Order: sequence, then C-alpha cells, then structure tokens
Amino acid sequence: MVRHSETDSCCSNHATATATATWHFPPSPSPPQDNLLPISCGGKDWQGGLAITLVDALDALVVLNRRHDVAESVDLIRKHLNFDKDTKVHVFETVIRVLGGLLSGHIRRRRSGGTAAGRAPAYDGIFLRKAIQLADRLLPAFDTPSGLPALFVHLKKGPVHDTHNSTCTACAGTLLLEFGMLTALTGNPVYLERAEYAARLLYDRRSRLGLVGASLNVLSSEWHSKESTI
Repeated sequence: MVRHSETDSCCSNHATATATATWHFPPSPSPPQDNLLPISCGGKDWQGGLAITLVDALDALVVLNRRHDVAESVDLIRKHLNFDKDTKVHVFETVIRVLGGLLSGHIRRRRSGGTAAGRAPAYDGIFLRKAIQLADRLLPAFDTPSGLPALFVHLKKGPVHDTHNSTCTACAGTLLLEFGMLTALTGNPVYLERAEYAARLLYDRRSRLGLVGASLNVLSSEWHSKESTI
C-alpha cells in the first residue's frame, strides 16, 4: 500500500518536472506577451501587453522554488511592466489574472524563506507596488451611475461604454477577493469599498429563489439577462 507521503512526493516531483519542462520564454529584453503559443513558441497580446501568463504564474514559481525564474520575473516586471497604456482591457480578466497574479506573487514571495540551497534574492515589494498602480487604473471602471464596474476600462481614459452597457454577473460581483486583499495589504479602504458595493448591489437583486441573472446593465443596474444557470 502506498503511503500518502510517498504519493505526495511523487506528485510534487511530477509537478516540478512538468514545470521545468514547460516553463521557458524565448530570450527577450521585455516581458513575454499576454498569451503564449506553444506550437510556434511565439505569443500574442490579448489585453494590450500586460504579460498576463508571466504574472499569472508568479505564485507557482515561488511555490516550486524556482528561484532563478522568480528573480528573472521580478527584474522583467520591475523594468518593463507598465500600465500607462493607450488601450482598453477587460476588467474581470485583468483583475483575476494580472492584479490577482501580482498580489498572490507578492504574498508568496514575501513569505518564502531560505532553503538548503540558499535564500532567494531580496524582495522589495515590487509586485505590490505594481498591483497598486494597476488597481488605480481599474478603479474608474466603477465610475458608472450604478456603481457596477463597466465590462471594459481604458487604462488612460476610464470606463468604456458600448451600445448595451451590460456586464456579466461574475464580472460585476466577484472582485472582492483581489480588491479586498489589496485593501488589507495597503490599508486603503477604497478598493474593498468599490468591490463590496458592487457585490452587495448584485446580491440585493437576486430572485426570490436566491438566484441571479446572467448579465445586467451598468447604468441602471437592471438585469439585461435574467437567465440563471447552475
């Protein structure tokens, strides 16, 4: 009978080996593009060039103790990750992948200690500083008549409105984790306040069965689609 410790060790070794085999960005003086194309070993920018895949993997690199890759990622992000861009981004995707990636990377990197092979290079909180810069450019998405975040936000100009002005339920109501953590880390209440207001507004519009619709109008806060799925 295989003991749990042996199984855990086997899984851990397999995960580490898989990460070692797959984690490779072509040499470049700037961060990799948002999406990686594994067959061509190329990439493409999906959200204006925010190095989404790299940022999304920061915490995994720390957990896997890939100190060289972590140090390289820190250097790339410090020098090249810039949110002063003339582009619009999808608020939900940018929050869960870029803001969330920076915050989880910061927390894991701050908590990581020494190993038998030595300690990782000193960390100065750059991931958190970048998270604050990004969040401050995402906050204008909440500047709508209802307080619900717009589906898209322009990183320089603010919320982007289309002919429907609708957003999905998840996009409007599930930003509490990242914005709440940012408030906890910085002491600035505005991040949590904006996300919590949107979540409460959405919750208050649930049906008598406790269900919510699929999308709603960010101007009026009325349901755009009352369809609910489980």
